Amino acid sequence: MWYRWVQDLIEDALEKFPRSSKLHLLSCFVQHVKLKNTFKALYEIEITEGLTNKIAEEDVTCFCYKTLIEQEIVEYDENDKESQGNEFSKIMAFHEGFMELEGIFAEAIASFIDFWSELLEASPYITRLYHSGSQVVDYTDVIMEKYVYLNSINPNHIRLHQAYGDFTRIVLPESNESSKAFEKLENETAVLITRQQLDTCDMRHLEEDQGRFIIINGNYKNMGIITDLGPSIPEMFGYSKAELINRNVNVLMPKIFAEVHDRLLSGYLMNTSEKAHNPHKNKIVFALNKEGYLVPCDIVIYILPTLREGVRLAGFLREVDLQKEDFDHEDVNKKTPYYIVYDADTHSIQGISQNCWASFGISSRLVEGNEGIGDVGVEDLFMDFGRLDLEKLKSEEGVEVVLDTSKLEQYHLISDQVLKEIECSGDNEGSDGMEQGTRFRQARVQLKMIAEADYFGNRVQILRFTELNQEGETQKIKSPKIIKRKEVNTATANQDQEVDDVEKSDVDSADDEIGDGSSKI
Repeated sequence: MWYRWVQDLIEDALEKFPRSSKLHLLSCFVQHVKLKNTFKALYEIEITEGLTNKIAEEDVTCFCYKTLIEQEIVEYDENDKESQGNEFSKIMAFHEGFMELEGIFAEAIASFIDFWSELLEASPYITRLYHSGSQVVDYTDVIMEKYVYLNSINPNHIRLHQAYGDFTRIVLPESNESSKAFEKLENETAVLITRQQLDTCDMRHLEEDQGRFIIINGNYKNMGIITDLGPSIPEMFGYSKAELINRNVNVLMPKIFAEVHDRLLSGYLMNTSEKAHNPHKNKIVFALNKEGYLVPCDIVIYILPTLREGVRLAGFLREVDLQKEDFDHEDVNKKTPYYIVYDADTHSIQGISQNCWASFGISSRLVEGNEGIGDVGVEDLFMDFGRLDLEKLKSEEGVEVVLDTSKLEQYHLISDQVLKEIECSGDNEGSDGMEQGTRFRQARVQLKMIAEADYFGNRVQILRFTELNQEGETQKIKSPKIIKRKEVNTATANQDQEVDDVEKSDVDSADDEIGDGSSKI
């Protein structure tokens, strides 16, 4: 209590003298030694290092505190007995070691080329040969040591064996190192093919998870900037690696989260609660892919135990759908979940999962802020949403409601774009057994509110729903405009029969029901 009061006094003084290096160092001491707030202390060190009016003794103090804090972080990481944490430590150690090894490979090959280029000259210089040759030998020794180390961490990494085998085959042709590496490569490739054929859940567990990470900067000047990412991330979100590196991680979030994420991240790092800093706690997040659709993921946050490049955080992502296949694969009747994120105050849609478009025609263009579409709220999708019992909506069972998207193209003026997508884009996602024209329809769904939060005034609520009676009892109503276009463009007998089967009375009754629960239409 006493030192909290002291810290309050220091913060008051910093408001008047924000460029005082002594005050920042004093705050660092109180935060680190007395209040046990490691990352707040680091924050103060970073500010002090950025000041131009500090003296040499203060530079030394910053270095000493930073080294001390890094040692404590490393010790904490080594003493962490959670198996999950140990796995993540290994993954990050392997990733950084492999990146370093790739750089050494490039330097070694360059020296090897210089050596042979000089040797093939009519009058080679002995000094150049000696210099290039000694570099090749030194690099080769380092590469062999690195390979042994990385192989001990992850003996199943195909690229490691491939790169090492290629290098030793060129540089050490008479050695059996390359044959050993290629033998391991052949074995791992055979195992990989077998697992793909058997479609085992192990295939999608740790081996794929090793590439599903994003590393971001935690320093106050570059908070949230992506510094590195695993090879599976571009495929997961539809971006190239170049499009994500050096951009803020909030590019992968719905707008309502992105606006406040830097403040949330800063608050996370500076929180003194040990519970808040549980480095391996599983959390569910709703990331955003390049097409603007939600990708529900489990995330495990891991604070890297080195301050060589400042504070960095690694987020290990795993899609919720993948987990369902792993753990619920025995339940073949498991209903597909759909997700919607919306603003609790305005009820405007902030994000939808991609299967909402595939099954019901709810496009990402309906998300607030996207061009060409008016504001759309959840009342426009779920009948009588405003009159639902909130307690029942939050309960484990949820509530049964009617989802009606049969008028989306008429009321929100997206028919031309939707028809263009249906006819030209070759959209096959989620079309298992469902004709593209039947997306706009009515369906009874089980609706549940799975989360709500207030982020600095941004009140967010997340809905999950599953369709009921998917075997054919669900009422499906075709959009009149879709039907008309299909009659004009395709004259097959099956489609004509399908159009005839749609009763006008059903369409009329649907027209009467649309918008009963909508305050926007």
